[in-house]
Amino acid sequence: MASASLLCTTFMLTVLLLSCSLCYAFPGFDFGWGGGGGGGGGGGDVSFGGGGGGRGGDVSFGGGQGYSGLFPEFYSYLCPQANDIVMSVLESVIPQDPRMAASLLRLHFHDCFVQGCDASVLLDDSEVFASEKNSVPNSNSIRGFEVIDEIKSKLEEECPETVSCADILALAARGSTVLSGGPNWELPLGRRDATQASLSGSNNNLPPPNSTIQNLITLFRQQGLDEADLVSLSGAHTIGMARCTSFKQRLYNQPDSTLEVTYYNGLKTVCPEIGGDNNISPLDFASPARFDNTYFKLIMLGKGLLTSDQVLLSGNVEETMFLVKAFAEDDALFFDQFARSMVKMGSINPLTGYDGEVRKNCRMKQKKKVARPSPPALLRRQKKNQRRSPPSGGQSSGDLPAAIDRSGDLPAATQRRSRRCLFVKEMEPKKLRTNWKKEGVDKTFLELCIHEVALNGGTLKPASWRIIGEKMKKEYDFEVDQKKMKNKYDHLKRRFTAWSKLKNKTGNVYDPVKNMFNLSEEEWQLEIKSNKNVESLRTTPLEYPELCIQLFEGSTSTGVDSWGPSSTLPRDSEEVFDDNEYEDIDDNEMPLVVSQRNKTTPPSQGGSEEFSERSAKRKSSSQGVSDESPIRPKKGKAKETFKSKVLEVGNSINKVANMMLEKHNDMNQCLQKLKTLGWGPTDARFKTSLLLFGESADMRKVFLGLEEEHCELWVKMAGAKYGMFGF
Repeated sequence: MASASLLCTTFMLTVLLLSCSLCYAFPGFDFGWGGGGGGGGGGGDVSFGGGGGGRGGDVSFGGGQGYSGLFPEFYSYLCPQANDIVMSVLESVIPQDPRMAASLLRLHFHDCFVQGCDASVLLDDSEVFASEKNSVPNSNSIRGFEVIDEIKSKLEEECPETVSCADILALAARGSTVLSGGPNWELPLGRRDATQASLSGSNNNLPPPNSTIQNLITLFRQQGLDEADLVSLSGAHTIGMARCTSFKQRLYNQPDSTLEVTYYNGLKTVCPEIGGDNNISPLDFASPARFDNTYFKLIMLGKGLLTSDQVLLSGNVEETMFLVKAFAEDDALFFDQFARSMVKMGSINPLTGYDGEVRKNCRMKQKKKVARPSPPALLRRQKKNQRRSPPSGGQSSGDLPAAIDRSGDLPAATQRRSRRCLFVKEMEPKKLRTNWKKEGVDKTFLELCIHEVALNGGTLKPASWRIIGEKMKKEYDFEVDQKKMKNKYDHLKRRFTAWSKLKNKTGNVYDPVKNMFNLSEEEWQLEIKSNKNVESLRTTPLEYPELCIQLFEGSTSTGVDSWGPSSTLPRDSEEVFDDNEYEDIDDNEMPLVVSQRNKTTPPSQGGSEEFSERSAKRKSSSQGVSDESPIRPKKGKAKETFKSKVLEVGNSINKVANMMLEKHNDMNQCLQKLKTLGWGPTDARFKTSLLLFGESADMRKVFLGLEEEHCELWVKMAGAKYGMFGF
């Protein structure tokens, strides 16, 4: 039994090491164990996320384009002043109405818990659906719609039809927290607005104020949120008020025994048994307008206003009780978890890409746009008007330029053709010359590509190129078609691929300050011989490497190991093999799936001898002649080489795993404790623990010193902090 356990553990460590090696070698490779990782769309469940770094004192987490396609820089080019506009409105409103901060936080919460964060809570009644404002939890309760309207109006003036109402709710919630003294965090953006509301969802999904602890846990888990999110998000009650109808049931008939006596008597003076339903009381009477951890301190004293507040401690759920105590003692811990949970909640089922819409008025869905007539349609309309209004007084018909009258001596048919040609020429915009060397053009182009890739789930569609072209024209006053943009994209990608390989190559000295390589003349010649794209890096640094990394390594569809957007065949600089090269190898002998093709040259590069030779062979093959291409390697040799390489890699990994177990004696103790806890290799807690154990000996020491009942919570919190949480 012990040997089987050791074998299983060794296998897990081997797989972990292999995954690390593959993820380093192939940026798009992902086992799906991390929480968000560095790139990709973050599909699947919302998690704590990894990667990223904080700026200033803000909380930052979530790597790449995690959280279902949302990312913080969504409006950095389209509307960089969006957050400033939101904050300017909040800074004028909240001092006049301190309750508004809590109201806007609550509005975002009530939106996300009903069919996702899509601003459906803002929609008024229509002929098609009933508004969520009429639901039992929302009626005569939620407020702040006028503030959202004011923010939207100012954003429409600066950035028409750009910033969604769903993102306005998220920005307003964060801004309200910050202005109340709470934490700041890096907020993923890019949500779009729903076209319908859900009254039934609002009635069923929002937790009532008299909820039991089990009811709260169930409702939060339905949204992909756990107990840590439940307790930290409940901490938003550190600001705001509640009406008597929300807690009167705790005071009369059968008073709630968990209420502290003095607090209980004080509440009865605010809320009489008969009447006074709309009287209000602060959720945190000690500091009702300041975002802090006093809310949890009051719960510890039996002074939680709502049933749903006090049950976090009195509900006998160990994890929520532990967190209430921890947050009451450490406000920094509360702030950190609150920020994480707000991002997690704000990423519940968002509409992205082409789903939903961007409303001009947050209270109603957008009306369908009427298509503008094309230039030919304008010409037909002009011609029709000319026929209806024949020329008089010997003047030329319509609004044609005066220059046409100079052809008056020509035949009538020639005059009509001349008028049409000149009219069309007048309509044609002046073609402007493309200037890629202009300062900032490359940066803007990369930023727009990153934005469109994230928006469309990792691809650049024809509509994306059109949008990029329009933005480039508006910003730099030159026109560029799709072909030129694709060529520019491929050029940057080739330079980045060469830069990345050169930078990661052992022995090369890279200067990150100058973004240059310190190589001797002989070394340069060797590198250029192996990859001709390296030559340009010798004198000209790669343009904006951070943006290139984000674009070309940010998703599997545009990674450096993928084809460019304009490619139809693989690049000749990449080594590619034939699918049939290993067709004689048994499936059981292949631990990895290999897809390889013979090296080919795209026809777009001209009729090379290699390509012509292969074309001739394909032609002869179709006529019944056997194809014995000299380019295809012999199967037996390929099989032997491939198998030997796989065995070599496997042996190396096993050696490393055994060395780790021999070197770190406490690792065996940690694994034994995991076995005692009942966490098997397929358990997410087991995977997260292994990642933490690999961080340092201190991690293993802390884990071994924990009581068994505290191990799970520690793994969750430590994993979340280091971006390793694998649930």
